[in-house]
Amino acid sequence: MIPLALLGVVLLCLAVRIGVPWSNVFHDGFVDFQDPDSWYHMRLIDNLVRNFPYPLTVDPYLGRPDIAIPAAPLFDVIVAGVAWVLGAGHPSDRLVDFSGAFVPPALAAITVVVAYLITARLFDRSVGLLSAAILACIPGDFMRRSLLGFADHHAAEVLFCACTVLFLIMAMQTPAGADRAARRRPTLLSGAAGLALGAYFLTWASAAFLASLLCLWIFVQYMVDHLRGRSVDHVTRVLAPALLTALVVVLAFRHPKALGYGSQVLSLAVGVVTTLSFEGLRRLGHRLGVQGPILAVAFPALLLVGGVLVWFGESIHGVRIAAQLRRLTGGHSDSHVQEVYGLLRAADGLTLVPLVSFFGATLLLALPALIVPLRGLVRVGRADHGLLVVLMLGFVGATLVQQRFSYYLALPAAVLAALACVAIARRILKAPVPANQAKRRVEPESRGFVRPALAVVVVGALGFAPSLWYAFGEARFYRGVGLPTYQILSWLRKSSPEPFGDPQAYYARSSAVGKALPSYNVMAWWDFGYQILRIAHRVPLAFPTQKGAATAARFFLETDEVRAMSLLNMHGAAYLFTEKSLAFHPDRSGDGWTGRFPALASWAGRPLSDFMEVVVQRKADGSLERKTVFYPSYFQSMAVLTAVFGGQAAPAMLPVLVASLGNPAASSGPVERELLAVRSFGDHIEATSYVASQPMGTASIVSFDPAKACVPVEALRTIRPLTRQLAEPGMPVRLFRWVR
Repeated sequence: MIPLALLGVVLLCLAVRIGVPWSNVFHDGFVDFQDPDSWYHMRLIDNLVRNFPYPLTVDPYLGRPDIAIPAAPLFDVIVAGVAWVLGAGHPSDRLVDFSGAFVPPALAAITVVVAYLITARLFDRSVGLLSAAILACIPGDFMRRSLLGFADHHAAEVLFCACTVLFLIMAMQTPAGADRAARRRPTLLSGAAGLALGAYFLTWASAAFLASLLCLWIFVQYMVDHLRGRSVDHVTRVLAPALLTALVVVLAFRHPKALGYGSQVLSLAVGVVTTLSFEGLRRLGHRLGVQGPILAVAFPALLLVGGVLVWFGESIHGVRIAAQLRRLTGGHSDSHVQEVYGLLRAADGLTLVPLVSFFGATLLLALPALIVPLRGLVRVGRADHGLLVVLMLGFVGATLVQQRFSYYLALPAAVLAALACVAIARRILKAPVPANQAKRRVEPESRGFVRPALAVVVVGALGFAPSLWYAFGEARFYRGVGLPTYQILSWLRKSSPEPFGDPQAYYARSSAVGKALPSYNVMAWWDFGYQILRIAHRVPLAFPTQKGAATAARFFLETDEVRAMSLLNMHGAAYLFTEKSLAFHPDRSGDGWTGRFPALASWAGRPLSDFMEVVVQRKADGSLERKTVFYPSYFQSMAVLTAVFGGQAAPAMLPVLVASLGNPAASSGPVERELLAVRSFGDHIEATSYVASQPMGTASIVSFDPAKACVPVEALRTIRPLTRQLAEPGMPVRLFRWVR
């Protein structure tokens, strides 16, 4: 019964991830990958398929040959291996795209099975089956990053993390027997955990994150068991070989110049030393008869020494482990990247909505259930329960800092939510009969049906209904590039010169790359860098790593064409790619404006108020209403001139509006000025004269619509659209060439 039910859960997992978003991915004759990073993984996979099994270590299409590839190789090897096998060593481009699209849902399905095995080991098979079902349906980042067409490494991260946890739990639960084979079994399982951990490190450059949690786990376990007077050496016998095995894997398979190599090696090495030192310190204290309180202080001191060694190693050897861990807190470069917002952070403050939209009711069920493994850790000393507690709290903390880590939190949250749901169901099934009904005659059939049905309804309503509601919405949401972008970038590939002189440079092995530099690049905002690289086989100026973002922002906010052209010339850009989202456009609700323009201002170091401003206007009843005004400089910026007007001339809207602005209203907040009046003028000259007659900063020509210019727009003279079709009004993307 359990295997069939588990098969049903796996099919449900695949149905949501493949069936629902199918039309988003496969349409118009191409595979529309659903995330910017997916396009770069597919670029690496393109190269890997031609040179299997040797991944790129240097990519000239990143603009410089000394820039580390921003991805660990294992996910790409998995996808390329699948395509290579299915294609009998010569897979077609279409087969490679299909492999990249289908591998993430397949990895998620395997993770669901691993979740069942973990939970069955920790509790029982019924809880395990329910945890697998909850994980299959949980919304948020685990769902999104394992959807069809999301060819990124995150689904593999979660799988290898789960496998590491499973083998560690199995090793701890396996007693060492008297015979040789039985004694070897825990060691073999520990080695398997190390291989899974090594695979995790080969999948994510910042894998030191998990190593730090494992070190924290053994510290907690030593502290609890020492204060309770229990032996804990079995944890060292499990974790130390696992960390050592992972270290050997990293040393054997990662390139020394790869991104994150130093942090990975150092974190694992410090983890091994710290783990062995905990046990050595415990044994030394036992031999010397040292009392408990002294060791209780010594254990945290040892963990602190390990942290100091990491920081010292970074400063002396240039290892960037601390920088990798600091990614948990974000920074300027991440200020407009949604995934690095804290879970409860919104654009205008804090919100509790993501607790439900990312987890359904799972997290709300899981947090109270944490008391069960916590009790197992403290009272019984169960190290496997301690591992669950540390991972749960560690992933909660990471997710509160950056919401993208919610895909890690999904696994322990599903385990604990299943435990809570089973406890609730068992409570319903075993609920005592009320005294006033005890003497009533109840038919056996009725008594046997009502409570199980009620238990199913309650568990479904708590564990699945909210999750499925958000999960289907997550799976239906379109994140692709769209046909116009694909067509324009395909045109660019066929019609522009090769940046390295030979189209085969795209497929060249690292050893054949040398130190070649591209003859030109394509100016575009960083969100579109990887699409340009993979679809057009051209070198973008800015990338999703935010390399070149400041330069691109300065160009797009420039209002003087001569200075804009100087920037293009300085950085070797021969083409310009723009997209309508660079400018403001109506948001999904239709009640406001959204777009990438604020990110441009942030990266360029320009106040957004130079281009637009949110103001308040007092209505007849005395209440304040927010309005957005757009200034002439907004419509004169390169972003709007190219993305909205296609580089063509456009007249000012009539009548010309002039807004009179006062100081912030008393109840509007400290930064929102009050819109005192709006005057209409018949032409731009008359409006300009009126503004000049007013005190500086109190009046300005404005528009309330970001698509309707408040000043005449002049045609660009040196930046020309490449074809008549690409310059048509309403095109979401546009391509330009610099004409000398």
